[in-house]
Amino acid sequence: MFQNLGRIEKYGYWLFAIPALFFLLSPAKFPADDGFFYPQIAHNFVNGLGFKFNDIYTTNGFHPLWMLVCIIADFMITLPKQEMIYVLWLIQIVLFFLSIKCLQPLFKDGGIGKIAGVGFLGLVFFSLGTLYLTEAHLNLCCIALLLNLLIKGRAGNGWLLGLAASMVFLSRLDNAFILFFLGLYCLFGDTRPKLGDLLKAGAICIVLGGGYLLYNKFEFGNVVPISGRIKSSFPNAEGSIFGNRWGIIFLVSNLMYVGLLFLTKVDFKKLKLYFVAGAIVQLLYNLYFQSQIGQWYFVMQMLAVAFMLYDAVNLFLQKFSIRQGKMSVMFLLIGCTIFLSSVSYIKAKTNVSLGSNAGGGNEEIKEVRKDKVQVIAEDLKKNLPADSRVFTYDMPGKLAFYSDLQIIPADGLVADKGFFTQIASMPFERYLEDHNIRYVVLPSGFQKKGPIKFIGIEAVNENDRVSYAMRSSFLKRNVSKINLEDFNLVKTFSNPLKVWQPDYDNVMLLKLKKEQ
Repeated sequence: MFQNLGRIEKYGYWLFAIPALFFLLSPAKFPADDGFFYPQIAHNFVNGLGFKFNDIYTTNGFHPLWMLVCIIADFMITLPKQEMIYVLWLIQIVLFFLSIKCLQPLFKDGGIGKIAGVGFLGLVFFSLGTLYLTEAHLNLCCIALLLNLLIKGRAGNGWLLGLAASMVFLSRLDNAFILFFLGLYCLFGDTRPKLGDLLKAGAICIVLGGGYLLYNKFEFGNVVPISGRIKSSFPNAEGSIFGNRWGIIFLVSNLMYVGLLFLTKVDFKKLKLYFVAGAIVQLLYNLYFQSQIGQWYFVMQMLAVAFMLYDAVNLFLQKFSIRQGKMSVMFLLIGCTIFLSSVSYIKAKTNVSLGSNAGGGNEEIKEVRKDKVQVIAEDLKKNLPADSRVFTYDMPGKLAFYSDLQIIPADGLVADKGFFTQIASMPFERYLEDHNIRYVVLPSGFQKKGPIKFIGIEAVNENDRVSYAMRSSFLKRNVSKINLEDFNLVKTFSNPLKVWQPDYDNVMLLKLKKEQ
């Protein structure tokens, strides 16, 4: 069925780097806001502030391995902060193709099946762009390395296996579910390592993973990072499998892949079954117990879909004895690259969001050459005093990165436990005074009636009047009223998040009346 694809197999998939180049047209428009936490904290660390998003709170609200990469890059390369994202972007491209290299045994024979699987990964990691600057590309690379080592089985190295497993854990802590099932594979799988190698691997995991958890416990009072504690409702299930569109898609597709694996004969069947089982359990945990789930939560599920596409296409070709040659594969490679590049171009030039307005609803699709949050951030930088502290209901990552101001997020995802103690123990205005925070950014112009909850604040639109309350994302309740009469309105902006948050039209910048 297969011809020797030669150089096409070896080099052809580098064409999928072309869609990533569109990031250069408008870098702020691609990544989610959370991705900007990393270069901001790395910049502060390198400049002597420690692990801080702003100049007030030390935090562990990040995934440690990707933060380490960002800090090393910032140390080694002397560039202005706004240009460092291009370095991180390049690192993520390299990590992606290292992942594909490590996954080569699982994508063997190349051809159309590999185009389907790797092309899908190119779509979600490059073209859609939401995963840029997040830990996702590193997460993919770490799991790819671990799967590669597990394929080697008894010929592998225990120390390296432990290092890879630790990297998977430190790239995202909820990968513990994946590691549990791959651990079972090490005991019952087809290519299980030697017992001595498993003991070596376990020792490395205890030292690296356990060391990180102990650091969190002693420095921040809990083994789990503050961001994980805020977003998690465990053991109370507050979410639902029906509450997230992407979650439903990946759950259904992963379950379909389990059925395909049981019903057919494919290479590394057991390894894939254990992996996708872990991916499903991880997904269910996040859907039921996590809030504000972004696409970077779905890396393992995306990889499972890539495996499914590869296996399904190859099974189809085998069943109908379809022969694929160099010309057909090259033609499909070019066609796939053009498609992925077209998606990237649309993303760079418009406000399209596949999950929010691509199918209609919310803000209509239109040409937008520059990220709207970046525009607001640059306005704040121009008109507010340098190093002003600004308390914001949302979008703190881009505001901090592009304004060079001290941004304090209402949700506390990059704060510490002291933040939640403070906001719960005093009126909101007193908290601002005590911390020399003069400016506040809040949503306004609500179209929806009733309560509208954000992670860190709650707005209630009733009787043509909007009231606001400070909300503790740690305690999961409102803690103090926000009295608008204590503020002066400085400026109003159109809602830059309208595509994702359609319930309000504007964002207002307020200044505390009392001089500090």
